[in-house]
Amino acid sequence: DLPNQGIHLKVVQEAEEVREVLEEQERVRKLINNALKNRDVNALRAAVTAAEDIGLPGTELEEARALIREIEEEKRVLETIKEAIEARSLDMINDALDRAATLGIETTKEIKQAKVLKERLEEEGRVMAALNDALSSRDVEALKEAIHGASDMGLENATVDSAQSALDELLTQS
Repeated sequence: DLPNQGIHLKVVQEAEEVREVLEEQERVRKLINNALKNRDVNALRAAVTAAEDIGLPGTELEEARALIREIEEEKRVLETIKEAIEARSLDMINDALDRAATLGIETTKEIKQAKVLKERLEEEGRVMAALNDALSSRDVEALKEAIHGASDMGLENATVDSAQSALDELLTQS
């Protein structure tokens, strides 16, 4: 046995320093792995900073950085979807849903809302196309059917008003 457990020896001091570094690296690895598992962007950022501060070697650091980028992209896509829903823009919704599918996010509340709105906007488009076709043809039955379809969907706009006026005019002429 060495006096004072050999603490006065340089090799023991160096070994203690290495042990402390290894313990700190292990602590930071656990932080990164927990943050990766939980997909917690704030915990990931803190873990990445801690890993950079101690010069942590290994793949965990790059995995954490990649996941931060992925989560940030997912947030941007979900924000775009919210904007598309608010704008009621079929093109914006389609683009955002495509980006979301590419990222593998398809089950969020916003995605579900966007899909429902997409179906609604597509149906409105079909109804409006039928209204325009009926207006062009001035066919009484086609106008009645198209106006009924628009009414069922709750559509109220200048095209519906024009179709109703055209139908009224055609009915008074016959």
